[in-house]
Amino acid sequence: MKVQNRNLYRLGMILVLFSVTACIMGCSAPSFLTDLEMIVPIAGSAVAGLLALLSSVTGSGASAAASIQSIVTKVDGEFTDLNQLIASYKTNPADSTLENIEVAVNEVVTDLKQILDIAGLPDTTSTKVNAVVQEVVGQLEAMLSVIPVLKSSTAGQTLTQVVKPVAAATFKANIHGILGAK
Repeated sequence: MKVQNRNLYRLGMILVLFSVTACIMGCSAPSFLTDLEMIVPIAGSAVAGLLALLSSVTGSGASAAASIQSIVTKVDGEFTDLNQLIASYKTNPADSTLENIEVAVNEVVTDLKQILDIAGLPDTTSTKVNAVVQEVVGQLEAMLSVIPVLKSSTAGQTLTQVVKPVAAATFKANIHGILGAK
């Protein structure tokens, strides 16, 4: 009787572990989409905040500000495309749409990183611009690490480490803290 109870216990533990794993995997896509849906507009607002900040730059920093404004305008359009892809994925979840989201996020990250290489802004403005860009890029890169987990084509493969994105409310508070700092 003891052996039979032990086997039932093992079977029960396996079922519990399987259920927990299935819940975690099944819950990851909606959670990811909710976070991404919330983070993209916050990131877009942060980038728009840079436009307001850069519009006040005059003198020797005006050329650098104009270069950054050009990139920010391009990124704003990329955020619009990204929002459309997220909506498309919600109605028809497919690996191809996830791949398009991945490409769009990579484009945004690449474009935003160009801002970090532009010199000539006044120090206080440069500090805020770089902090906002780094915050947004960090959040988007964390989101990129989640996408391979959601793809059915990667099922059963060993994937790179997933970086947990910051909660949307924390991300928003971080951006407001950066832009509101004197």
